[in-house]
Amino acid sequence: GYSRFMSEVYLRAAFAAQKQKDYQQEIIELNKTETVFFEMDAMATPISFYRGMSHVRLNQIEAAEADLKKAYETHPNHIFVLLNYGVACDRKGDIETAQKLFEKTLKISPRHEQALINLTGVYYRQEKYQLASETLAKCDPNSNNPKIMQYRGLIEKALDIKNQ
Repeated sequence: GYSRFMSEVYLRAAFAAQKQKDYQQEIIELNKTETVFFEMDAMATPISFYRGMSHVRLNQIEAAEADLKKAYETHPNHIFVLLNYGVACDRKGDIETAQKLFEKTLKISPRHEQALINLTGVYYRQEKYQLASETLAKCDPNSNNPKIMQYRGLIEKALDIKNQ
């Protein structure tokens, strides 16, 4: 009980550090938070997810990918874990794992805009322009996300070149 209580105290300190944008201190507090008795917070978010996101903010992609992989192993159906682990894999160059993670995110939440955009990007870089177009078309047509317009233009141009 005491260990779990202290983990809550450290987690609160980690969130305070995050709010102050002190990501190194957040990582220190998160390292004290995670124990065999406390792998996830009250919202079922793995502690390693938070640490992975701190590493992302510090542009430490290798460390982020390792923590997000651990978060995925702890909770393989957590939508933000799937999405962000996919982004870390994509940044690291593991496009196949990223694609699988974005697809799994969309199985859980088929209209998740960021997952659709990320998967569109994966298909675009693989030169699967028709699949990229079909994926992007699933986004809300009234969305103001500039990435949608950017990809739409790139895909249309690529398909025009391919069809010539």
